[in-house]
Amino acid sequence: MSANPHQLILASAGTGKTYNLVVHFVGLLLRGVPPEKILATTFTRKAAGEILERVIEHLVEAITDEDKLTQLKGELPGVDVSQESCTRLLGGLTRSLDQLKVKTLDAFFVSIAKVYALDLGLPPDWKIVDEVDAKELKSEAIARMLSGEEQEEWVELLRQLQRAAGRRVHEAMFDTVGRFGEAFAESGPRAWITVKPSFEELPEDEIDACAKLLAAAPGAITSKGAEHKSFTKSRVGIMEAIEEGRWKDFLEAGPIQKVLQGDRSYQKAEISQEFCDAALPLAHHAAAVLTAEVSSQNQAAFSFLEQFSEVHRDLQAEESAYRFEDLPLRLAPDLGANPLMDAAYDMWFRIDGRIDHLLLDEFQDTSPVQWRILERIITELLADGSGERSLFCVGDVKQSIYGFREAEPRVLAELPERLPVLAEVVRNIDKSYRSSRVVLETVNRVFESIGSNPAMSEEPWKEAAIEFEGMWEEHTAAHKDRGGAAYV
Repeated sequence: MSANPHQLILASAGTGKTYNLVVHFVGLLLRGVPPEKILATTFTRKAAGEILERVIEHLVEAITDEDKLTQLKGELPGVDVSQESCTRLLGGLTRSLDQLKVKTLDAFFVSIAKVYALDLGLPPDWKIVDEVDAKELKSEAIARMLSGEEQEEWVELLRQLQRAAGRRVHEAMFDTVGRFGEAFAESGPRAWITVKPSFEELPEDEIDACAKLLAAAPGAITSKGAEHKSFTKSRVGIMEAIEEGRWKDFLEAGPIQKVLQGDRSYQKAEISQEFCDAALPLAHHAAAVLTAEVSSQNQAAFSFLEQFSEVHRDLQAEESAYRFEDLPLRLAPDLGANPLMDAAYDMWFRIDGRIDHLLLDEFQDTSPVQWRILERIITELLADGSGERSLFCVGDVKQSIYGFREAEPRVLAELPERLPVLAEVVRNIDKSYRSSRVVLETVNRVFESIGSNPAMSEEPWKEAAIEFEGMWEEHTAAHKDRGGAAYV
């Protein structure tokens, strides 16, 4: 192995990330690394199966195709790559395929949890259940909460959370668990009380006084000295919002938005200073009211989820039933003791064999809690000075698709900063074998705008799709103008 045997590959779709991982895997095997000392992980069983198939396929092609053998030699300098060495390796692998550790991260975490069951407080007969059974457990936990003496308390909390009439209590509670459960599991109490109003709410008499001034103040005056008709119509809606206490609607009104932005221009008419002076105190009041509502909802959510988590955890222990996503939170909680750090025994002895080479595919889909588990393993590999242990990591922040499971592409983006030794071995691959240049240029422009346009942060993918469509039409039109064929 080299002085720095590690690799971090950043590559877009179609550039051969998985291909490079497979070649690296084959190279380790040809160097004589025992298969059980290598772990390759990805995010789906299908992808794991494809990696395993391609490892075998590479060896078969090297044995049967002279060109493929030459190509493999070029990709693995310094390694004994010959028909004989590949034949020996393939024969050994086919007799012991069970020793090849190619699995999903979920499966790897399950294997760790099995040997750490006592440390994690898991029942001896715990098992992974399907999504249907997991939903039934959550429903049962909610039913237990509603059957207790605190039922009225939960109903009141839900009123604060849902702000929607006509919904069944059980349904509303289940929805709350689905929306906020992951956030609760990954945060402490302080995170739920950090939202504080920046302004104070006005007394009723001051609200009335400001409203009267706002109603009487000149609006947006046109060059002819008359109030802009659109402004007059908006003013009616603004006054109704104040009277009915609809402060969100008040803040979203066009003239109020202009005032808050410090822009006195409204459809080429100038907003009067009197209107701005009357609107600003009401806008501060609206912000205070809405922030207080958010704070109240956050505290209600925390109280509910705290109780639900306790009941649900007890029920899971009774049924010995868990989901894959439960295990990382047990293995590496964000707060409190970490079993992987505090256990009395060496981790590698407990999982029956040390991993010397870790290969991570699609790393952009790693979540913070998964990173906390992998970090210990990765740090240990990087700290080894012998050159006989290695980390191989590939990913692309643009391809992160596991947001529904808390994937955080910044974990990949910040890896060289977190682990400086990797900064020396970052390799960018930008040659695509899958897409045409016009597609790649369009994708690059879209993602540049996502990173630089704050207005796209709320619904980035919806906005990106719209922008992509426009750019695509622009690119294909330009391509046709240059005499090129239309892209399909």
